[in-house]
Order: sequence, then structure tokens, then C-alpha cells
Amino acid sequence: MRVWPWLVVALLALYVWAAYYRAPPRVSVLQTSLEAFAVDALLQKQPLVIQDRVADLRELRRAWFALNPVKHATAAAGAWSRVRSKWCLMQPTEDAEILLCPPRCAMVQEGGAYVPHAEAHLIALPLAAGQVVVVPRRYHTHVESEKVTVMLVDDWVSWALP
Repeated sequence: MRVWPWLVVALLALYVWAAYYRAPPRVSVLQTSLEAFAVDALLQKQPLVIQDRVADLRELRRAWFALNPVKHATAAAGAWSRVRSKWCLMQPTEDAEILLCPPRCAMVQEGGAYVPHAEAHLIALPLAAGQVVVVPRRYHTHVESEKVTVMLVDDWVSWALP
């Protein structure tokens, strides 16, 4: 019996787990400008606030994610939702606060909806209109305003993952 195919499958599974499902032990919110942006910041799996105001998320798609599969949506106001794409770019059209719950945050069912546990440490990001936050995969997000544009960006591996 050949061991090589099983070894390749095991290594591939380990890579997918490390790259897409493992969360960093500590959460820190990164901040950058459009001029100082480095793609390596996205690989840190930390929320990233872009302090400059962006006219349209399509500009960022053309500049940073031209070859990636992308979906556009609006945020579900008043509900917690989990980021299932590799990155979720959120841009309010008016001043808004975005709440984040890290991947290791415990969610409990309350009244038919999932909400963070009462002792969970949440991250509140007050954003001005036009600012963008890049939220990594498996974070939970919450906004009170429906005036938040969302762009879900995948790569070709995360596009196929559950």
C-alpha cells in the first residue's frame, strides 16, 4: 500500500487548517492608510482599519483583489453574522459602530438568534463614513445601521470551504 497519497492529503489538510481555521491567540486591531497598506497585513488574520476614506469598495477590489472571487452585499442590521469568506470589507455610508467578536468567542443561542456570551470580549470600531474595516474569516460582526456596504472576498481555496 502506498503511503505517499495519504501523506500528501494529510499535509494539505494541515495547511488548510493552519491557513483558514486557526485563529491567532491574541487579537489586535491594525490600522493603516491606503498609501502605507501592505498585503502582508491581511495574512495576520487581524481586523484592519483603513483610516482613509474610500469612495467605493470597487476601487479596493481593482487594486487589491482583482483576481479573487467577490460578492457584494449589505450588512444585516441588528443581527450577528459570521464571516465565512477569507476577508469581509465593511464600509459605512454614514458614521457607524461595528462590533466584532473574535473567532474564539463563545456564541450562545438567545431568542432564536446567536449572540456572544455575556462575558465575551467584544471589539467596538467606530468608523466614519467612507472608512473601511477588513474583517478576517470566522469573526462575528454586528452593525446597527443598514447603511454598511459589504464586500466578501475569497481566494480559490476558501471559496470551496464550508
